[in-house]
Amino acid sequence: MTSQSSDKRPNVLFVISDEHNAKVMGCAGHPDVQTPSMDRLAAEGVMFERAITQSPICTPTRASIYSGQYCLNHGYYGLSGPAESEPDLSSLPNLFARLQSAGYATGVAGKIHTPTGWLEPHLDFGKFNEHYHRHVEEIGGYYNEAVGRYDDSHLPMSKTGPGSFGHDGGPSPMPYEETFEGWSARTGIEFLDRFGDRPFFLQVGFKRPHSPYTPAKRFWDMYDEESIALPPNADYDMSLKPPHLRAKRQSLEGLGERWAYEPKTYEAGRQRNLRAYLGCVTQADYALGELLQALEERGLAENTIVIYSTDHGQYAIEHGIIEKAPGISSDAVTRIPMIWRWPDRVAAGRRCERLVEWVDFAPTICALLGIEDMNTVDGCDITPLLKGGNEPLRDVAVTECPWSRSIRDERWRYVHYQPEMFGMDDYGELYDLENDPWEMNNLYFEAAYQDKVNEMRHRLLDWLVKKVRIRTTLPSLNRGGEPFRHQVDEDGRIGEARVRQLVAKGSISYL
Repeated sequence: MTSQSSDKRPNVLFVISDEHNAKVMGCAGHPDVQTPSMDRLAAEGVMFERAITQSPICTPTRASIYSGQYCLNHGYYGLSGPAESEPDLSSLPNLFARLQSAGYATGVAGKIHTPTGWLEPHLDFGKFNEHYHRHVEEIGGYYNEAVGRYDDSHLPMSKTGPGSFGHDGGPSPMPYEETFEGWSARTGIEFLDRFGDRPFFLQVGFKRPHSPYTPAKRFWDMYDEESIALPPNADYDMSLKPPHLRAKRQSLEGLGERWAYEPKTYEAGRQRNLRAYLGCVTQADYALGELLQALEERGLAENTIVIYSTDHGQYAIEHGIIEKAPGISSDAVTRIPMIWRWPDRVAAGRRCERLVEWVDFAPTICALLGIEDMNTVDGCDITPLLKGGNEPLRDVAVTECPWSRSIRDERWRYVHYQPEMFGMDDYGELYDLENDPWEMNNLYFEAAYQDKVNEMRHRLLDWLVKKVRIRTTLPSLNRGGEPFRHQVDEDGRIGEARVRQLVAKGSISYL
């Protein structure tokens, strides 16, 4: 057993899954899913009901988590990296480096999927793999051997070819202990045994509930596909939805023989997929429970901040869609589950409806741990909300794709598309989430809501102008006896806070 060290600085266990729809938790009111570990965390901590991801793609979001920057500033919009055409990572600060320099043991177990080479130099412990089985490090155990012989992530493809990957669902032939989640939890516990006698920051990353939808049989058997409920927006008139979402739905309806299992119909396939998705969520929940139990057994639970969340959401048959594409189009993808627990330090059982974003993670961790903040972040410290406060910390939250943006406040969500995307002059989405939480009524084209469309478009423009980080500005922030000398942040750029200094001084001629 590992006992708590004499250094009483708090620890952090950050558990992040992949593609978890925020509605699919027992504590979120889902009628069927079984998530006792997540429900327990929500009862003992703060559950953010309006947590928004920065991107519907893994790597951009994870870059935002650890840099605290929006995608438009760190520059990542696609998977993995870096390549010659991608941004230089040396100037992008990250939370692991900050924590390691402050004396924390740092580790990653399981999925990482950040730009390759960015976090690795700042890890005391790293056993993980990149997406698509690109190994950053030999992770040993079941994954190199059992998965090399039989990989449950390719089970649907082995039946029907690549067309079924990510669509159908069924039980894995692998026991839970040999799944990625089982391995990741064990590896996280290995970290606790090696580093639990000093302050630590550990990320444990699960692949699921991301496709493939192949939970271990014990979790598949917990659900009956005939009785589980489809979401209320699984079938409705989608004529006002964006063209790429309607095309996705039509492609699923036309899969036919490309479904992996019988019966090979859209109706049966999506019901099967939802059963498997719920099983994958429960599998991730079970692995989370193993980690929580390990903290308790080692006397670490009381002084460890535990965060559970996901990189982005997933449709889970909302709008009749499987997986996450097109991700910018739905609250199901842009909103995420997020729960923080720290016994006796944060408000237990609190449901917070204020907007928070992934860019808030790094500054909040620094604040809770008493570490100097990163002056390169775009986010804010959400500690006041964790402590029970209710004052809003931002007016809007934004999810980015290269040529589209989703912006929302606490009631309205607006999606901007560049006209070239669909070959038309004007297309967008506007939803009143208070009256239409399942987003079945796109108000963008209705005359009565054009003022709201214009307001949200203006707020997006305001966000884009203020949030971009620049390299130089005129007038300079500090001449310092030298012409055009600039005060810059750690990444060599000038953020919103420093530009505000110029505005406050009245130096606005070239702003």
